[in-house]
Amino acid sequence: MFGSGDIEKSISLIRGTEEGSRILNYLESDEHIMSVTLTTGGGDLGSTVISTMSKIVGEKPSWWEFWKSPTRIDISIVQTKINMNVSDPSLIAVDGSKFNPSLTRIVAHELGHAYNFSRHGSGNYRHNSIKIENTIMQQLDPNSTVRHQSLGHGGIGSQF
Repeated sequence: MFGSGDIEKSISLIRGTEEGSRILNYLESDEHIMSVTLTTGGGDLGSTVISTMSKIVGEKPSWWEFWKSPTRIDISIVQTKINMNVSDPSLIAVDGSKFNPSLTRIVAHELGHAYNFSRHGSGNYRHNSIKIENTIMQQLDPNSTVRHQSLGHGGIGSQF
């Protein structure tokens, strides 16, 4: 379901936390998500794009049962690209200082978007991604930097 190499190592670290394990298990059991892919790519530091399509489930009506519609569900493909080579990839800590994120932090943040999409739909998938990111990072290392909740995208009251 997820990427390879360094991203795979980050996923493994995240899965070892209580919050990360909960989120990954939730995503893996969501029948409406066909796949979640995390890859490296150009552009932003992290970007999550969700595509939704309709899938026929159960029995298709016979060819002559033209009055019956097939049963469908919406399924989604979640694609995340992470680019650690962006210029000045700094985030804002709770004390207002800037810090450079690790790959694991960015993966945790983007998984937060996928999780929020899965739980709340496309309108709210950015909500609380920083909270999820902070929780995972604190569970990995209680001394890790805590990212500010409202001064950046994916946080409470975020404008991005």
